[in-house]
Amino acid sequence: MYDTDVIITIAAMIKGYDNLSTLSDEQLAELRPDLEKMNANMRFYWTDATEVTQALASGEIVAGYAWNGMMGELIDQGVPIGYMNPTEGQITWVCGLTRDPRGEADEQMVYDFIDAMISPEAGVFQIEVYNYGHSNKLAFADVSEETLQRMGMSDVEAVFNAGLFIPASPSEYEEKYLQLADEIKAGF
Repeated sequence: MYDTDVIITIAAMIKGYDNLSTLSDEQLAELRPDLEKMNANMRFYWTDATEVTQALASGEIVAGYAWNGMMGELIDQGVPIGYMNPTEGQITWVCGLTRDPRGEADEQMVYDFIDAMISPEAGVFQIEVYNYGHSNKLAFADVSEETLQRMGMSDVEAVFNAGLFIPASPSEYEEKYLQLADEIKAGF
């Protein structure tokens, strides 16, 4: 399992809670037995993608919380692997570019960089090399169907629509989640 408070989110999803980013103290207390059970069944918590990738490749573990890039690496190594599709859904994430208003970069260069990053060509590279999706739908048309199927992205709209986008927790909740996760990992 990824060494973050994601175990709280997963346990809350299994429990059927719909307020994943704002769980009450009572809900967190209700999750504790489930979290303890999850913790007892984990081989280890990983902090570096290499740890889980190597453990899956060697057979040390047979399932793990992982990202697209890890799956692509394992496929490239010939490891028979695929995504599980839990009934609760797959946690999905997106990230992107931001501009720090304190920065002193030339504004046109900033926009040139953003334009380059969202181009179909950059998207093809992102998909084929890093095994991640891309914000430009046109990029998918230039990637082979075999590559898209291999990474479970042959129907990118279906993947996007089925993904569970969990909003960031307000800091006071995140602190509680991290504290509970640390307590569970420490065994108290």
